Amino acid sequence: MSIVDIVIVAIMIVSLLVGLYRGFIREVLSLVSWLAALWVAFVFAEVGAVFLESFIDQPAVRVVMSFAAIFVLCLFALSVFSYLIHRSMAFSAVAGADRHLGMLFGILRGVIIVALMIMVATFMDFASQPWWKDSLLVGYFDPVVTLIRDLLPPEIAQYV
Repeated sequence: MSIVDIVIVAIMIVSLLVGLYRGFIREVLSLVSWLAALWVAFVFAEVGAVFLESFIDQPAVRVVMSFAAIFVLCLFALSVFSYLIHRSMAFSAVAGADRHLGMLFGILRGVIIVALMIMVATFMDFASQPWWKDSLLVGYFDPVVTLIRDLLPPEIAQYV
């Protein structure tokens, strides 16, 4: 077992345990919260930058600061909402199923993280290194890497 295999197993175990601990509903709400906060920040960063004109002279810095502030505020608000939903279901009849589905979500997240790691390593030409070639597990992620690569725009996919 190579160091790459140890890293892959560690990522999978940590992701599985986090999913099991947090549960499916909390994991999905967390993912949706991050995506929604990013979307809102992208959409309203320039609008928010107008309010910073009297404080910051550089337009690019205003937009970045506006983006960061909007993102953090949205993520905080959505996280509070997610927490309240999670707490309301913590002792319900679906709590056990929620945790087991969270474990499956964690496995899926781990597979995606490992596949992305393999894509980055391939881009950085680690695949030609002996410690990479000795991996027993990298090959099992090839179908996922191919699927992700097929979903990428062609101008990005050509590099991975």
